[in-house]
Amino acid sequence: MSSSIFSSSSASTFQVIFDKALQDYTKQTGVDLTKYDFASRLDRCRSPDEVLLLLRDKAKKFKEYREGNRKLIKFITPVVQVVHVFAACLGEATSTVSRKAFNLLRMAVLMFNSPGPSSESRKSHFCWC
Repeated sequence: MSSSIFSSSSASTFQVIFDKALQDYTKQTGVDLTKYDFASRLDRCRSPDEVLLLLRDKAKKFKEYREGNRKLIKFITPVVQVVHVFAACLGEATSTVSRKAFNLLRMAVLMFNSPGPSSESRKSHFCWC
């Protein structure tokens, strides 16, 4: 058995497996990787060195993208912290106002439902409170 027959056979087997994997990926994610420029560039590679160069280029671009987002995150972090503190203060103020409003409402309900003299005196007592 010659090595060229073996490599041709294994290459076609690999191609079948690879194509099936791409189909499964497309079916599961809804993303067809063959439609991206990277796939056509990868298809044009004729040696392992060309594939490695392509992958290094992609890794470099990803690193630049990631570092660019870090700059954005560093810029946004103080703004988010200020908004968070403001929201916490606003939440505390709201809960304080809500408790006071609840207590006033509870007092009004108790006063109007309590047995007592006339409804006029209860109304004036409520207004005074």
